[in-house]
Amino acid sequence: MKRIAMSISIMLKRQAYLASAIALTITALAVVMITAGRAQGPVNQGPSAHHSLPIGATTVFFTRDQMPWDQVIRAFIQTESESQHCLATLGDAVDGWNIRTVFCAPRTFNGAKGIMVSVFLNNPVPEGAEVYVELTLYQEGASGYGQPVLYTGD
Repeated sequence: MKRIAMSISIMLKRQAYLASAIALTITALAVVMITAGRAQGPVNQGPSAHHSLPIGATTVFFTRDQMPWDQVIRAFIQTESESQHCLATLGDAVDGWNIRTVFCAPRTFNGAKGIMVSVFLNNPVPEGAEVYVELTLYQEGASGYGQPVLYTGD
């Protein structure tokens, strides 16, 4: 009987050691996973999750004040950058507008460095109609983005 009790005692100690080892391993893995996650930054959940860096883009709004013609918006935004690397993407616009394309390029206008943006419309905007176009704008090296003004340069 004493032998059976000792065998059971040894078996219970082995199970306790095994359980402790498993718990320690799980804890160590959890710490590694948490540490690795912090090193990479926050992780978004979902099928389109990706890591991105802030690039310094801004949202710009254009109105009739930046329209030299009834089918073109042409504006200058001061950025203090001369970089030719720029990006302009369409945001929101007044319903019914059919925008053909957007173009951006570096310019110096009235002594200020920045970016010139042109938005070409497929149809003329009727006189008195509301004009509202939103763009996301980026220029490499921009120190900030000024208010859009009508661009009358080349």
